[in-house]
Amino acid sequence: MRILKIFYLVALSIAVSFVVSCSKSSGSIGEEGNKPTPPTPAPTTNKFNTSKDKVIINHEFRAVWLTTVSGLDWPNKNQSASYQIAALKQYIQNAKNLNMNAVIMQVCCNMEAYWNSSILPWAAQLTGTQGKDPGYDPLAIAIEECHKLGLEIHAWINPLRCSGVSTVRAANHPYNIHPEWTQVYGSTYYWDPAYQEVSDFLASIVTELFNNYDLDGLHIDDFFYPDGLKSDEKTWDDSGMYALYGGGKSITEWRESNINRVVKTLHTTTHSVKPSAIFGVSPAGRMELTKYLYADPEQWIAEGSIDYLAPQIYWPHSHSFAAFNKVLNDWRSVALCEGEAKSVAMVIGLAPYRYQETGFEKISEFLDQVEDTRKANYYTRGNIWFRAQHVSATTMYNYIKNTVYPYPSLIPNLAPGSLFETSAISAPKVTVDGKTIKWESVSGAEGYAVYELAKKTTYTSGAVDWVANLLMNAGLNSYKGKSDKNYVVVAYSGKKISKISNVVYVE
Repeated sequence: MRILKIFYLVALSIAVSFVVSCSKSSGSIGEEGNKPTPPTPAPTTNKFNTSKDKVIINHEFRAVWLTTVSGLDWPNKNQSASYQIAALKQYIQNAKNLNMNAVIMQVCCNMEAYWNSSILPWAAQLTGTQGKDPGYDPLAIAIEECHKLGLEIHAWINPLRCSGVSTVRAANHPYNIHPEWTQVYGSTYYWDPAYQEVSDFLASIVTELFNNYDLDGLHIDDFFYPDGLKSDEKTWDDSGMYALYGGGKSITEWRESNINRVVKTLHTTTHSVKPSAIFGVSPAGRMELTKYLYADPEQWIAEGSIDYLAPQIYWPHSHSFAAFNKVLNDWRSVALCEGEAKSVAMVIGLAPYRYQETGFEKISEFLDQVEDTRKANYYTRGNIWFRAQHVSATTMYNYIKNTVYPYPSLIPNLAPGSLFETSAISAPKVTVDGKTIKWESVSGAEGYAVYELAKKTTYTSGAVDWVANLLMNAGLNSYKGKSDKNYVVVAYSGKKISKISNVVYVE
């Protein structure tokens, strides 16, 4: 028993020594005055800093060319009318799904119509026979579908390409009525723009279109004088007209003046019949190529003959002499050639049809081109994609939808001078009540667009660029926000858009 008592005392002594030793080595454990200071919560990094952060908001014209010549996109002449209609509607739905806001539909190539025209025959691509009624009106259906989905639709025509030489033409084809207004070049008959009658005839087509259809605009591409004419006249002979009407101009100056007259006629007719519509031209991607066709965009701007230009910049950033960003910058001087008051917006044509070709191996090239366009927003206002079939291909479709255009955009004003126009619509003043964002009505506003901000770039200074993503576009005066998010609101009336509101943060 004595031995056990001694053992117990020794064990107790060892235990006490161990506790004291641990207490001395750890110090703060059990000492009230030495408790560790709790870490200070880091300030939120998701709140917009009004003193140094910036909001990037892009109001972009986002369109797709819907090409009908030879049925490149649509229609398939071997399909029934019901299949053709379904395919047309699907292309338009695709544009909506991709957060685009306009369709540019080719409705007249080779002087055939994709609408119920009293001037031109029905297009052969609809039925296989020129002049045969397809049993429906493609343009009427396209307009109804676009407007139902909130998209604009612009009629795209090729004004000077008249007919293939070997084409089997309907009796009412205009070539059969006025062959004297044409020239042949290669395998194609072209309208000779030297004839005033040609401009007048084109005006009658545009008048019919806008009188009978609720179109948002008229669009022409780069089919002016034939490609190659400047270096090889071949069978083109306008010497008699030049002798009569040259007026001392060089042949180049005279032909350019003929194109100027056609462009001015189309612009004047568009605005005369429908003042709210816009008229744009899509020239070749480089100015020297455009001039090669006797087209002079700077003169059109000087004469006030166009509302916007859509140069087809179909080269990658890696191109040796026509790199995308270089050519884009070259168009700046054209857009501003007559100063701010008469400046014309550029809507840049992109080439998804070239995906996986040299320079376009990476699909990210297309986002890079869109971002370059956005950075040049003092003279650019969006992009047009060539063409519907290629943006509908699965890989490209998913990339545009998820990466390029994950959110919709308001349609910007493309009227001349709008690049530097001060909006007559005041910005809303926004407040927060709990998670609800509120604003008072703005005089003259038709609706309001709510944007949620997302971080785009954080700089070493701590400043942040926030991109504004459109979440709501309606005539409401409130929006239910999410916690830890920043928001801005703009007011709009038609295509007049206010500056952004104050930035608000939802706790």
